[in-house]
Amino acid sequence: MNLKNIPISRQIIALALILAIVPVALVGFYAYEQTSDAIETQLNERLHEQVNMEKDYVDAVFTVAQQNLQSHIDTAHMEFYSSDDVSITDGKMVVEDKVINNNFELVDKIQSEVDGAVSIFQVTDGSAVRISTTTRNDDGSRAIGTTVSSEIYNVVVKSGQTYEGRADVLGEWY
Repeated sequence: MNLKNIPISRQIIALALILAIVPVALVGFYAYEQTSDAIETQLNERLHEQVNMEKDYVDAVFTVAQQNLQSHIDTAHMEFYSSDDVSITDGKMVVEDKVINNNFELVDKIQSEVDGAVSIFQVTDGSAVRISTTTRNDDGSRAIGTTVSSEIYNVVVKSGQTYEGRADVLGEWY
């Protein structure tokens, strides 16, 4: 088609449309880009705020849990060592003339105070053997005679530190 054959009125209309559509399209594209960037920036800021709030919440819960755990450890320690009379006699642990092996009175008392599982271990032959506990086997009996993992043994018995971490106790994670 030859441009000379198109009437001048249609040429003016086409030019006017081009002059109107191109700037509007450019402004629209620019506005879209600016809005898209602003939304993305705002979304990222809000996500960072939410992540930081969740992190602060988890940190607070963890801190409270650690404080409760330390309080429970201190309570158990005070109960167990309330007497200076702790000894091993005939291969059995004795506290104030009471044999602890297979005696659940002390662990039950501590459990009622701390609302958690309590076990007393006796170190024999390079392992820590559970001699009194509130932990139960699948059949409901007390889990006497079970031992701690070598990792926990090394931290607690050999290093004299408090073990912090997860532990599989008879198939349950503590």
